[in-house]
Amino acid sequence: EMVISDWSSDVCSSDLFVRKIATGLSSAVIGILLGLVGYSETIAAAGGRQSASTQAGIAWIYVLAPVILMAATLAFARLYPMGKRELEIVQKEIARRRGEQSGAATPQEIAVCEKVTGYAYDQLWKRENALKLR
Repeated sequence: EMVISDWSSDVCSSDLFVRKIATGLSSAVIGILLGLVGYSETIAAAGGRQSASTQAGIAWIYVLAPVILMAATLAFARLYPMGKRELEIVQKEIARRRGEQSGAATPQEIAVCEKVTGYAYDQLWKRENALKLR
């Protein structure tokens, strides 16, 4: 049995909490960016038109923000040590722990599991290590 299976409600509530914080932060960033380009809520509320420089700034936000965020995502993904090979090894280890596969892990598989999880191999499946954020 997987240790994490007992923690599904904790995972869901943690996910919801993180999403709410991310939503709030993204709204704040959008507001800050609009302020930086000169957006006026007063003009918008009156049905007026924003200045040409503000419109250009908003267009740049729509172009540059996704590019910057995608670049940041790719940079973080590159830093994470989980590629196709590592995923297959971790899945094999999970199957081994469930009793779906026999045999001991090789030294290479042990090293990959330790690198990906950050735990020593003999500590991987301990209940107290489940859902710990590092």
